[in-house]
Amino acid sequence: MLHPPPSGNTHSRQRGRLGAGAFAAVARSAGTLIAVAIERAHAIEMVGKTEAARQGERLKSALLDAITHDFRTPLTSIKASVTSLLSGTKLDEGQRNELLNIINEECDRLNRLVGEAGEMARLEAGDVKLQLEPHRVDELISAALDTCKGALGTRPIRMEIKNPGRASARIWRAPGSARASD
Repeated sequence: MLHPPPSGNTHSRQRGRLGAGAFAAVARSAGTLIAVAIERAHAIEMVGKTEAARQGERLKSALLDAITHDFRTPLTSIKASVTSLLSGTKLDEGQRNELLNIINEECDRLNRLVGEAGEMARLEAGDVKLQLEPHRVDELISAALDTCKGALGTRPIRMEIKNPGRASARIWRAPGSARASD
């Protein structure tokens, strides 16, 4: 049997050779394969999102454990100092002042931790707008050391910067946060 020469696009040529029923079956099969591929891609994407969420939860849990420890440590020191003061044990003036200094320093530490937790919450919520500003490196280091002076105690810190006139850096800071020159 002679077939007329194919005319039109490839699909019409295929239909002419395969027949309408066979072409429809091939088209359905191709559609099914495409649908399966799309479903598979969607499933892989969902697995990725689920794993990312699981990792996020693990990180939040580890962070919460660290924060809990950071709060518990000063509270333990405060509790021990207050218990000693209230115990009725005879303490000399030096011992009494030492316990009061521990309470004072640990309260300051708790206050810093609460402030840092608030900053972290604002960062996570996206409430912090960062601004790029130039600062001298020596000022940045001095500001960081001032912030840590309670933890450093009387330990000497030596800072040496080569080319101090050229020593500058660009940092990101949150508006309203302490500047190096403050």
